[in-house]
Amino acid sequence: MAWGIYLDIRNVQNGGSIDLRNRVTGSRIALTKENPYTYKWQRWDPPRHLDIYNPTLGGLSKTTNSPWALAMHTPLNRLNYRTSQWLWLLVQYGALLAGITAWLRTQVSTSGKIWGIGLVLCFCLSPAWRHHIDRGQIYVIFSALLFLLYWLSTKRSTPSLAITEGMMSAFTFGCRPTFLGPFFAPLNERRWLSLAGVAAGGLIVFLLPVLFFGSSTWEQYRQAMEIHSDNYLHNKWAGGGSILYPHSIEGIPTEIIAGYNRAIPYADTSFYKTLSLPPTPMLALGIWALLMTLSLVYMIWRKAPTSLLWWAISAWIVLGDFLLPALRHTYNDVLCLPMVLFGISAISHQLVARIWLSGVSIVLLMMICCWWQQLQAEWILTIPSLAWAGLAILAIPTALYMTNRTD
Repeated sequence: MAWGIYLDIRNVQNGGSIDLRNRVTGSRIALTKENPYTYKWQRWDPPRHLDIYNPTLGGLSKTTNSPWALAMHTPLNRLNYRTSQWLWLLVQYGALLAGITAWLRTQVSTSGKIWGIGLVLCFCLSPAWRHHIDRGQIYVIFSALLFLLYWLSTKRSTPSLAITEGMMSAFTFGCRPTFLGPFFAPLNERRWLSLAGVAAGGLIVFLLPVLFFGSSTWEQYRQAMEIHSDNYLHNKWAGGGSILYPHSIEGIPTEIIAGYNRAIPYADTSFYKTLSLPPTPMLALGIWALLMTLSLVYMIWRKAPTSLLWWAISAWIVLGDFLLPALRHTYNDVLCLPMVLFGISAISHQLVARIWLSGVSIVLLMMICCWWQQLQAEWILTIPSLAWAGLAILAIPTALYMTNRTD
């Protein structure tokens, strides 16, 4: 773990956390009431708005996060970007620690806790985690929110906790459309007051970006994502043009903030590329949402244990992530951590638990092996991610079967 932290510090020092950069610049631009999803930097614009990975031709920027996610980045806007990078490094590790701590405070056996901590540490040795930190990605925040929601679901319900749970569910959904499953968790324990929290949280998710960025921000986001989706599914990549960038950006040399010569292996792991899925994302996501709803409603009807319901929710979230019509890199696999640990909490049958732990261990071993130079071919890098999807597919019917066995 210490070796990994050292590598992360070195990568942040020598790179530009390029995915954090487009979120920070997107938030800064949105605050000026310009459209962050189509913004193109010009030489007379302030360097603090410059993301050099934005294509200079075509109608879109690299900013793809929701207005809600951009609003959450506004505290970083006035900071020097180098300071934001170091702060975000702490946020990522803090989110991982907070999420695991929340899980450890639920009812998990001592052996389960040892397995869980060990598996998370192994994940942190993988290229996926190195790449997540190097890019300044946000998926560990999403995972931490799922862990915290699971912890809230296991607490004895009080009005304040129920409302908090509902609001956090809405906040999580505002980050990514596939985070629909947490809305089902309060229904399992008939925590109807959580629905009030969902409504209140939903209003905040919608209105806060409007207050910050203007009334058209959500429409701008919708339009841009439709174009991004079409470009991705039909390989319509924007071409590059010539533009003269300054020698430094916010006091950081341009070659550093660009993160040139990064050596961390990664690959596009979306089902649309790895499995050549037809470019019909609305149909695929519609089927995904329908099957998820039917399975979770069935588990609620059969009064499934909370841990079992959350195992199924986390597995559906993992599958939904592969169906979004956008680049899916290996750093997205951080979303698999809740599924791994919720499985440890949910499985009571000894043989099934051994199979689950063995499967997870094999996938993590494959991820770590991807550091080898001879295994950095793109098609090989996709195998661990597809294996996570396979585990999710196995987890859902297993959770349904175990629901019947709890009667």
